[in-house]
Amino acid sequence: MAESGRRPCVAVLDSCWDDTSERAFVSRTVAGAIACHGTVDVLVPGEPGSRHPDGAFDVFTVGMADPPGAIWPAPVLSRLPDVRYDLAVVVGTDDRHGIQLATHLVGDRVLALSVDPAPHRGSVEIRHDDRVRAVISVAPAHPNRTGAGGAVHDIGFFVTTDAGAATAPVNGIGCTGYVLVLAASSAATYPSVAAGETTDLVAAAQWLVARFPRTFVLTLADGVVTVWRHRSPLGSVRVGTRMDLWRLLAFARVIVDPRPGGIVARECVESLLLGTPIVVPAGGAAGEHAELGGATYRDVAELLGAVEVLADPEVGTGMRAQGQKYAQGRFGSARRFIDSIGEVLASNS
Repeated sequence: MAESGRRPCVAVLDSCWDDTSERAFVSRTVAGAIACHGTVDVLVPGEPGSRHPDGAFDVFTVGMADPPGAIWPAPVLSRLPDVRYDLAVVVGTDDRHGIQLATHLVGDRVLALSVDPAPHRGSVEIRHDDRVRAVISVAPAHPNRTGAGGAVHDIGFFVTTDAGAATAPVNGIGCTGYVLVLAASSAATYPSVAAGETTDLVAAAQWLVARFPRTFVLTLADGVVTVWRHRSPLGSVRVGTRMDLWRLLAFARVIVDPRPGGIVARECVESLLLGTPIVVPAGGAAGEHAELGGATYRDVAELLGAVEVLADPEVGTGMRAQGQKYAQGRFGSARRFIDSIGEVLASNS
């Protein structure tokens, strides 16, 4: 327990810290909020004895995976920092080897950060190891949320963009008011585009190009934007920064995200913050965002219908304002997010 007046020292155990996934984004954002209240060290698997700075954090490698099939080393084989930690936060409620290592480090002062996909509706139960004192959740709050083995703290989340993104489009695109289709990879498949079928990014774009031949349709995959019109690709531009993405979102008429992130759906929230409606598969965190800032679909017909409705200037203008207000109210306050995590730390120290 932290002494009165002393900032707590917190260890964050994350086996995917260096990923580019939404899980890693959530983990880093939560760790950043914790760092506003205390000192944060990040512990990761790897050759033991290494220490390097990463922004506001020091990252320590604590040992290779053991036993076989585990992600973390067994406590007796680990090389932990010579630091007295007040709390440990394990990323993942089902990371039992990480929880075992955290328990070895701080006893019963272990919290777990849930990185499970957010459900859309209904009763939610987060099951976790009995050695975990409480769970931190950033998923949308649900009235029926319960936790097996301890309390569940819904802390909300914070997502930011740059308002300057709306002042100038991405160089080389040559159009605005387009439909933007997002994907992490051009080889990604989308089973939700048509029930029982899969289609790749190009095919998903071609559905839209065929339905709206006079509309510019842009696809973003592998860091490359391709511009389509009249059923044909007109050219491609490479983009490499988050600001580039925000500019693409800001100057779109609507975005289609066939595979939004399952935890907070970051790109969907960013789009709404910039005033652009979203079209996403029904369900999950993105589906909940779309209720006030866009539309959902379950098949190709619904996808095309949703884009057609939101592309209408009169409908789009109202939806832009509504979605932006929703996103700003729910995800736009850094202070509220930081205060929420501070309350969790105080109640569990």
